[in-house]
Formats: sequence, C-alpha cells, structure tokens
Amino acid sequence: MLPFHLAAQQYAVPLEHVLRVVPMLLPTQLPGAPANIAGVVSIHGQVLPVIDLAHVFHQPELKVDLWTPMIWLRTTTRELLIPVSSVEEISQVEPEQFVEGSHESIKSPLLSGVLSKHDHLLLIMDIEALLSPADEGALAQALADYCGTAQAPAEGAP
Repeated sequence: MLPFHLAAQQYAVPLEHVLRVVPMLLPTQLPGAPANIAGVVSIHGQVLPVIDLAHVFHQPELKVDLWTPMIWLRTTTRELLIPVSSVEEISQVEPEQFVEGSHESIKSPLLSGVLSKHDHLLLIMDIEALLSPADEGALAQALADYCGTAQAPAEGAP
C-alpha cells in the first residue's frame, strides 16, 4: 500500500495501481467535466484528469503549492492524478490488519477496506469507484471536446 494524507485523514491506495508520485502541476479547468474533476494536466503529451479528493470525501479544500505531491494512478479505464497533502513510505500489509470493504462497519463505496495500524486506521481507497459510470462518461466527453478526439484508455485497459 502507498499511504498518504488528505487533510487530517490518512488513506492508502494499493501499490499495483500507483505509477509514480509527481510534484504538483496546476490543472487547467475542463469545461463539462464532473464536479470532482479539478481539471487536466499534460505530462509528456498525455492529458491526465486530476481528481479533487477533498471534494470526493467532503473535506476542506487542499492547500496546494509547488511541493504538493500528486499520485499518478492507473484504473481499469484510465490514468489519473490525485493531489494529496503528503505521501508516506510504502507499507506492507499483513492479512490480520485488513478489514474487507464489504464489512458492515465500512459504509463507503469509495473504500475497499481499512487497515489497522499500531495507533491509527488507514482507509483503503477503491480507485475504481472514484468515477461513477456517469462521471466517466461526462469526463470522456469533456476530454474529447478538449483534446479534439476521444481520449484513449490507459495502456492495458480493456
């Protein structure tokens, strides 16, 4: 897992979805995009949507500066970036630390589980749930309008 902070809460994403961590790039607004899209950035000619996790998780707006990290993720449909407050060291997960997302104590479709660490909990994000099918459709259309063509899915995506 790659743990990170967003405001005062600690989350994590499965390492197999993480491509890299990059420094903050100011996104360009994307007309017609869903509300949880902060905009798009171009990295080596690839246009990537930036997800506003503070909006998704109903938290205060993230204060960004040049040193704000962005986690570059690959979902089954696309690559995207999420700005976060800070990134921690990669964490190994022991099975007894993990509570499955289907457990009745976890009520968010955005979480795939919870990790119990020594003195705190890590909320494990389900990155596939960051964009609903309707959001994905609106984003694809907004990207097509912005780029002039349909945005190709991430490499290896179905």
